[in-house]
Amino acid sequence: MPVSDMISLNSERRAVLALFVAALAALAAMFARELRKPETVYLADAGGAQWIGRDHPFSLLSWGDESRTVFFRTAVAPEAASAGFMIEVMALRRAAVYWNGALVHDTGADLGAWKRARTVALPALAPGLPPTLQVAAMNHNGPVLIRVASDAIAPSSPAWECSLDGDGWRPAVVAGHRAALPLQRAYPDPIAALLGRLPWLLLAGTACAALSFYRARIGGMLDAVLTPGGLRWGVIAYWVALGANNMFKIRPEVGMDALPHLEYIAYVAQAGRIPLATEGWQMFQSPLYYVISAPMFLVAAAVTDTDTVMQALRVAPLLCGALQTEVAYRTARLVAPEKAVAQAAGTLLGGLLPMHVYLSQVVGNEPLCSLLSSVTVYLVFRGLRAPAPEVMGLRGAALLGVCLGLAMLSKASALLLAPLAIAGVLWPALLRGAWKDRGAWGAAAVTGGVAAVLAGPYYVRNWILLGKPFLGGWDPERAIVWWQDPGYRTAGDFFSFGMALTQPIYAATYGLWDSIYSTLWLDGSLSGTASVESAPGWNPEWLMATALLGLIPTAGLIAGAVGGVASRDAGVFRISAGSLGAVLIYTAALAHHFLAAPFYSSGKASYLGGITPALVALLCCGVAALAQRRWSAAIAAGLAGAWALGVMASYWVL
Repeated sequence: MPVSDMISLNSERRAVLALFVAALAALAAMFARELRKPETVYLADAGGAQWIGRDHPFSLLSWGDESRTVFFRTAVAPEAASAGFMIEVMALRRAAVYWNGALVHDTGADLGAWKRARTVALPALAPGLPPTLQVAAMNHNGPVLIRVASDAIAPSSPAWECSLDGDGWRPAVVAGHRAALPLQRAYPDPIAALLGRLPWLLLAGTACAALSFYRARIGGMLDAVLTPGGLRWGVIAYWVALGANNMFKIRPEVGMDALPHLEYIAYVAQAGRIPLATEGWQMFQSPLYYVISAPMFLVAAAVTDTDTVMQALRVAPLLCGALQTEVAYRTARLVAPEKAVAQAAGTLLGGLLPMHVYLSQVVGNEPLCSLLSSVTVYLVFRGLRAPAPEVMGLRGAALLGVCLGLAMLSKASALLLAPLAIAGVLWPALLRGAWKDRGAWGAAAVTGGVAAVLAGPYYVRNWILLGKPFLGGWDPERAIVWWQDPGYRTAGDFFSFGMALTQPIYAATYGLWDSIYSTLWLDGSLSGTASVESAPGWNPEWLMATALLGLIPTAGLIAGAVGGVASRDAGVFRISAGSLGAVLIYTAALAHHFLAAPFYSSGKASYLGGITPALVALLCCGVAALAQRRWSAAIAAGLAGAWALGVMASYWVL
């Protein structure tokens, strides 16, 4: 690389680093602000005192509109009781403190002030009286927990008991405690499942490694097949076969909120208009998927029953899942144009990403949003690929705006792509220091304007009629009251990981990273079903084996993050930086949602589906860096083949 180009690339690296530092600072400020809100239920231990609650079975179902009261008590040493002492009380969200049966403090009805610790003076008791400290805690539409600190009493949960009725007492548990679900015990151990499928995995891996190693010698008629392009068609063929085999075997109701999604489609088809967010469980969703599905619903409903209609409506999601293969293939060619193994690995990742494979087999809007968002990201990457990228023309800017607008019209989360899209349009001019480049700003205006014209009317209508451009499923303005366990967050939810490897089924109940991993690399949420009887017909042994097989692409993504930003190829560096930026934006948004809506289902990896090209790009960089030699390329091909077999076998319904 010429010295002048290296100097330019180093300057670009510094600029990108500055952007990331600024973004991280902004995100830190955003999370700090969120933690201060009274509606954000984050429980932090302090001074040795822990938040404690009642040990009850974790429910995978939603709770309705209800209030709860839990009584807590602990014994106090006679010497402390006879002298009197101070305690510091916090409760989620209201508490009354009783000292030997007498009320000494009530935190009051101001539920917005629950994060403020209350200091309570407990008077001295006459000798001979049994010293008992009791706290009655209350909450509405949420769990009941308390934190009591004092030098005179034990702060840990074993020293406290709790009861629902003040009669049947049992030990309290520390906040964050999760007992194993019966559903989790119904699935095999991931290690045992992997070992049981090892012969098949070794066979697939060895075959792929051999094809990679001896590809030059094989040649002949297989040249067209043993290429990333040929592999792309093979993966699409798998999708066609998967849909033909599974479409009518998977029960109609399977899928996250499948029936409410059908209700939305039926409403659009029969009423001929888009509903408001207040009119149904899933009717807060953006309308594009439902508008597209409405004609198919009318045709199918005229000739068959409701169950078959739901199964027939799976055609559109399946098509979206299959088309992700093409986007992945094109992205891989951008990133590693001369690395066949890297292209093949990227094509397999995007085409067989388990999150897409299981979501695209049921009724729902995620596959369409993911596809349109992925095309948007790909168009941005294509503009950044050239060593000296030119400002995007008006036609390209308009196409980018169309894809962005349609993505936003399919799901509101696609709005997160707007900064990436605008930055991608402006970046070539900013690289030259041309801050006043009219062409660049004009192209950015076209992209934003076209997206606003397409998606804007829907969000403006919401703003006028509902007071907000977008209402989430959890917003109180919808007047649909519900919540899910656990109903709060602790530090462990953000700084722990591992259950997704040992107990991946509903590992979402253990924290953010377990939730993302278990829903990205396998269907850890069983497509929203809550029992063995209602679970989809995936193959349990293969499914559990993929929990550990997911470590293969995870390692490739980490290697790609390092190798991509260190690349001397300016285009690869820009795509890698854009990929990391997309991952940062989406992951931060997901973590924010996970914090603000403290339910086990709020950390699903499906929210990351729109940045599939970013994952593909990072994996390609990782494989390209690791597979520099013929033998290392063969190893990479073998690992990719074994992983792909695990995924394909997991979701093929027998």
